[in-house]
Amino acid sequence: MLDSLQEVLLDFVTWVRALGGFGALLYGAVYIVATVALLPGAILTIAAGFLYGPYWAMLLVLISSVMGATLAFLLARGWLRPWVVERFSKFPSFVRLERRIEKEGWKVVFLLRLSPLMPFSVLNYILGLSKVSLRGYVLASIFGMMPGVLLYTYIGSLVSDLSELGASSALPESSVSKFTFWAGLAATLAASVFLARWARSALAEEAEQGAA
Repeated sequence: MLDSLQEVLLDFVTWVRALGGFGALLYGAVYIVATVALLPGAILTIAAGFLYGPYWAMLLVLISSVMGATLAFLLARGWLRPWVVERFSKFPSFVRLERRIEKEGWKVVFLLRLSPLMPFSVLNYILGLSKVSLRGYVLASIFGMMPGVLLYTYIGSLVSDLSELGASSALPESSVSKFTFWAGLAATLAASVFLARWARSALAEEAEQGAA
C-alpha cells in the first residue's frame, strides 16, 4: 500500500514539475483536497520542498493548507456538522478542548497548531465545532503552522531526487555541503522542537487553570 502510494506520488511530482507555474497551482489544489479528505499532508509538504525549494514551497503549502483547513472548518460548522458531532463529541478530550477554546479563543488554536495533539486534518473539523471566530482560526493557523511547514519543506529541499529521501545517497558529498546540510537542518529542527515543547507546556498550564 505504502509502496503504491509512493509510486503515485513520484509520478505526480514528475508530472507537476514539468508544468512550471501551472504545476504549482495544481499542486496547491491537490493539497487542499488532501487536507479536506483527511489525508496525511507530510509527504506532500516534503515533496513541495523538493519541487520549489524551502521558502517558495513553504508559501505554497502554507496557503494551500490554510485554505484546506478553513474549508474543513466551515464544513464542520455547516453541512458536515452532524457527522463531526457524532464522531468526536463523545470523547472527554474534545469537551475539555471546546471549553478551553471558548475561554481563550484563538490562543488555544495557535498552541494546538504549534504542538499538534491530534492529526492536523482531524483537528480542522473538530475546531469547526468550537466557538472560535473564523478570523481568529485562520490567523492562529497561519502563524502556528509556519515552523512545522518550514521544517518539512526544508527537509524536502535537501535531496536531489524525491525517491532518495531517507537514503544515504541523499546526503551531500562535500564537507562544506555536509556542514550546511546538518547546520540548517539542526537549526530548523531545534526551533520546531522548542516551539512544540513550549506549546505543550502552555497547553498543560491552560488545562490546570481550567481544572482549578
